[in-house]
Amino acid sequence: MCHSRDSKHYDDRLVKIPIEDAVGTCLAHDITEIRTGEFKGPSLRRGHVIRSQDLCHLMRLGKRHLYVLKLDPNQVHEDDAAVELATALAGVGVAFEGRPKEGKLQLQATYAGLLKVKAEALVEFSTGSGPGGRSQKLPYFQR
Repeated sequence: MCHSRDSKHYDDRLVKIPIEDAVGTCLAHDITEIRTGEFKGPSLRRGHVIRSQDLCHLMRLGKRHLYVLKLDPNQVHEDDAAVELATALAGVGVAFEGRPKEGKLQLQATYAGLLKVKAEALVEFSTGSGPGGRSQKLPYFQR
């Protein structure tokens, strides 16, 4: 990540930087765009990696500084973690769809019935103490 003398750190991960230094960094928040009578919504979403072609668009939106995420190699973005968790928990009778919003995905039953959770396996997954840590899909649910 590029830093300039104008960089302002709010904690170890959230950094305010001039947009000229933002290429290759990860947005910490959505960028809202408003076109009167046409559109109001996110122009770029939190987690988006800034590309050089984004800079002119950001300037047109009046942005001169951005808040970006600086994650350590052992950290993952909350949206990536939500997908990893949902993928591990999905299986027979449990599914998810779409992209995470605010670090959340909704698990859904694919048919009617009773869900039984193998609590020990879920704790092992949550703590990373099971075989393979969090990288292996474990049998969390039973029919």
